[in-house]
Amino acid sequence: MSTVGVPLKLSDTSPDFESLVLQLQLFLDSKGTWSDVLPSSLGQTLIEMMAAVGAFNQFAIESALREAFLTTAKRQSSVYAVARMLGVRLVRKSPASVSVNLQRGDSTVQKVIPKFTQFTINNKKFFNRDNIVFPAGVIAVGKAHIYDSTVPDVLLYEGEVKTKSYSSDTTQFREIYLEENGFNVSDEDVQVKITNVIQNVNEVWSRTRNGNAIWTADPGEKVYYDSTSGLGDTIITFGDGARGAVPPLGSSIDITYAITSGSAGNFGTSNIEVKSVADGDITGSTVEIIKGGSDEKSAMFYKTMVPHIFKARSRAVTGKDYQAICLHYAGIASATVSAQRTTAFRASTPNWMNVVQICLLPEKPLPAAGIDPSEDFTLTAGQKSDFMEYLQEFQHVAILVDLKDAYKILVSLEVTVFLKKAASPGLVLPVVADRIRTLFARSHLTLGRKIAQSDVVDACLVEEVDYVDLKTMKFSDQLGSVVSDLLPLDPTVTDPTASFELRSMSAFLELEDTPATFKINTQYSERG
Repeated sequence: MSTVGVPLKLSDTSPDFESLVLQLQLFLDSKGTWSDVLPSSLGQTLIEMMAAVGAFNQFAIESALREAFLTTAKRQSSVYAVARMLGVRLVRKSPASVSVNLQRGDSTVQKVIPKFTQFTINNKKFFNRDNIVFPAGVIAVGKAHIYDSTVPDVLLYEGEVKTKSYSSDTTQFREIYLEENGFNVSDEDVQVKITNVIQNVNEVWSRTRNGNAIWTADPGEKVYYDSTSGLGDTIITFGDGARGAVPPLGSSIDITYAITSGSAGNFGTSNIEVKSVADGDITGSTVEIIKGGSDEKSAMFYKTMVPHIFKARSRAVTGKDYQAICLHYAGIASATVSAQRTTAFRASTPNWMNVVQICLLPEKPLPAAGIDPSEDFTLTAGQKSDFMEYLQEFQHVAILVDLKDAYKILVSLEVTVFLKKAASPGLVLPVVADRIRTLFARSHLTLGRKIAQSDVVDACLVEEVDYVDLKTMKFSDQLGSVVSDLLPLDPTVTDPTASFELRSMSAFLELEDTPATFKINTQYSERG
C-alpha cells in the first residue's frame, strides 16, 4: 500500500489545552489509582497545570518551527533573520539627491570642498559624496555655470554626517555596531578609515566586492563587510587575515556615515537656497527638485524576493538574475529586463548583441513631497549613474545595458457596489477604495502588468458587498464610458515587429485618483 501523502504521526496526543486535560483525565481513569478527580479537587488542578504547560510548550515549538522558514514566517524579525542567514543583505534608507549651483566670493586660488561636507537646503542637512573643486579663477560650479560636458553636475545628498571612532584590538572577524537602529544610515554612504598610529598612515578601506560577506575577501585585502541587523542597525565586519585584513593593533578605526530620512527628504520645488554649514563663503541654489530618497525594503519584499536574490548569487547572467538584482537596489519598486533573444525582431541585428535593456520604476514619493506626478516615475541622471555603478559589480564586462525610462498610463474608473441590507456605506466605501488603490499600487509586478475587469470586481467584493457593477474602466484619454481589460503598452515603441514583451516592458498602469476620474457609488442591493 502506498504511503505517499500520508502525514507523519508523531503522537496520539492532541496538544491543545482542552484535549490535554481530557487525555490526562482518561489516563488517570485507566490506571484506577486516582479516582477522586472532581472539578474542584487537587487532582483536577494538577491536570490543568500540566495541560497548560504542555499546551504552552507546544505553541512555542510550533511557533519556532513556523518562523524558521521564509514561506511560513509571520514575524518581521524572522523574515529578516532568514534573509541574513541566506546571505541576502538588508537594504537601508537611500538619500534624496539634487543638482546644485555653488558660488564663492574669493576665486584667486583653487578651492576643494572635501566629501561629507555639510550643507543645508530647505532646513534639511545635505552632504557631498565627491570632492567639489573650484579651479583657480572660477567663481561658480554647477550645471548653469559650466557648459563643459567633461565637468559633472554638483550633486548633494540629504543626510546628517556623523563620525564614530574605535580602537583596533586585532580581534578576528570583529563586528562594530553603529548603534543606529531604524535603517536610517544611508545605504551608500559609509566610509571606513584606518589610521595606523605607528606608521602615521591613513587609509580608506573599501566595501567587499558585490556586497559579499567578508569570507569572500582575499588574504590581507583591506576591505570590510557592511551589513544590516534585523533592527536596522549598521554592522561593520572586518576579516581575520586569511579572509580580509585585520586593522593593525592600536590603529584608529574612524567610521563616517550619513543619517538620512529616506523618502521624507524628497521635495518637489527647485531654486532653493543652498548654504555651507562651515564655510560662509560658499552659497548656491538647487536647479531641480529634490527626489530619489527611498525607505528600507519591507519584510514582505524579502519574503517574496529572497529566493530569487539568493539564486542570483551576486552575478547577473539570466534575465531573472538581472531582475532580482535590480529590485534589490534601494528605491526601485519594479524592474523589467529584455535581452536580444527575447525580442525577435532584433535577432538579426548585430547592434543589439550583448545588449540588455532594463526599465526601472522607482517607488512612489510621499504625497507630502509635493513632486509633480509627471516626474514621479523616472530616475534623475544622478540616480541612473549611481544605479549603473551598482550594476557593474554584478554584470559581465562584455554586456552593455540600455536603461529605459518607464511610461505611465493613467486609468479612469467608476464602479457601483451594491450593499447588503445591514451594511453601512460610510464604513464600506473607504475599505473598497483602499483595496482598489492597493491593486494599482506600485509593486515588483507593476511594469507590464495587465489589470483585468475581474481584478477590480474582486477588490470590491468585501463581506458587506452583494455584487458589483463596473461602469467605467478605461485609459484616461479615452472618450465615453468604456469597460475593458487594461493592457499597458508603450506607445513610443512603434516598430510593428516588436514583441509583446518589448512593447509592455516599460509601460505601467496608474489610477488617476481624483473625484472626477475615480468614483465609487454605493447602493443597497435589491436582493434580500
